[in-house]
Amino acid sequence: MPETDPAATEMARSDFWREMLIAVVMGVATLATGWSSYQSSLWGGIQTFRLADMGSIGRQAAVKEVELGQQHVLELFMLERFLDAHEDGDERRAGFLLGRLSPELQAATRAWLESHPKDNPKAARSPFQVEGYVQPGADALAELRRKQAAAYAAADNANRTSDSYVRITVFFGLVLFLAGISAVLKGRWPRRGLVAASVVILVVTLFFLARMPLAAG
Repeated sequence: MPETDPAATEMARSDFWREMLIAVVMGVATLATGWSSYQSSLWGGIQTFRLADMGSIGRQAAVKEVELGQQHVLELFMLERFLDAHEDGDERRAGFLLGRLSPELQAATRAWLESHPKDNPKAARSPFQVEGYVQPGADALAELRRKQAAAYAAADNANRTSDSYVRITVFFGLVLFLAGISAVLKGRWPRRGLVAASVVILVVTLFFLARMPLAAG
């Protein structure tokens, strides 16, 4: 019965465990690559929907802004007619015109007149500038703009998250490349070096992957 060479046996055992390690590294990297690609795709979809939301809200805000502009022009016209009637002492006509203004502008106009703007240099220049006056609908427009900004921020965050998953996928690809090359190299130390590098990169990349936000499927 031939004697077994201890050195050869040890080398064979070392090669076996190295190949097992390479198989595990490549298997984990392959699964992680698929998961990263899946998450990147999901976040890309979220970005698309948030951009669609932003566009829809932006159109609503534009319509609201036009409506407020038209309302302001109409109330400015009515206010000028009211002031003319008030100056002429035509209280009936002035009362009618004042009633055509929004309740908010009516209150601001009364407060402005009570401040005696002709004699009081500290008075507001017009009822529109009276402290506390807010055009009806201005708050709704501000809320639409806030939602539009929030949708843009969500889309930008989804885009950056998707890009981060793509970068992680690239590193897993590097792990697969190094592990695959190490399997065909002849030199022991080059093989060990590449295996060690692939393991380190895999562990670090898995750490960053675990910290990434998840998108629901």
